[in-house]
Formats: sequence, C-alpha cells, structure tokens
Amino acid sequence: MVLYFFFSFDKKCRTVFDISVQKLDYAHDTKEDTKDAAGTVADQAKEGANRAAEMAYGAKETTEDAAAWATEKTAETVKNVGDKAKETLQGAWGAAKDTTQKIKENVVGKDDDNDKDGRGVNMDDDVI
Repeated sequence: MVLYFFFSFDKKCRTVFDISVQKLDYAHDTKEDTKDAAGTVADQAKEGANRAAEMAYGAKETTEDAAAWATEKTAETVKNVGDKAKETLQGAWGAAKDTTQKIKENVVGKDDDNDKDGRGVNMDDDVI
C-alpha cells in the first residue's frame, strides 16, 4: 500500500508538474504572442507615420512649387502691366507734343527759314 501511495503520489506530482509546465509554456507563448502583436502594431503605426510624413513633405514641395510659379507669373504680369502703362504714357505724351506742335503751327505759323525777327514768328515780306 505504501508503494501504491508513493506511486500514486509520484504520478500526481508528475501530473501537477506537467500541468504547471504546460501552463508556463502557455503563459510564455501568450506573452510572446502579445509582444509580437504589439511589435506588429508599433511597426504598422511607424510605417503609417512615415507615409504621412512623406505625403506632408510632398504636399510641402507641391505648395512651394505652386507658390514659386504664382510669384513668377505675378512678377511677369506686373512687368507687362508696367510696360503697357509706359507705352500708354509715351503715346499720350507723343500725342500731346504733336497736338501742341499743330496748335503752335496754326497759331504762330509754320516754322521755316523766313524768321526775320528772330523770335520764331514768320512774317510776310509785305508786313516787314
């Protein structure tokens, strides 16, 4: 009976030990699975953050390119408007000079070599 008790006790101890080892293995596996899952989630989050950073950088470059293009086009437009304004003023100045010359010619007379009194006024020979 002692032998049976010892054998039975030994068998129970081994069973308890085996169960304990299985539980420890299960706990270890669960711990490792959890670490792997957390690592995977962290890797995915990091990858997502990197993609977002790349997209933001691309958007920044696109915005800078668009701003540079807009600045260049604005400068060209301002130059063109300035050139047109200059042409318009030159045309107005030329027209004013021509008009003034025509008025002078009509009021004073044409300027020619018959300027006898030296004042720029043309006199007829009969008048002098």
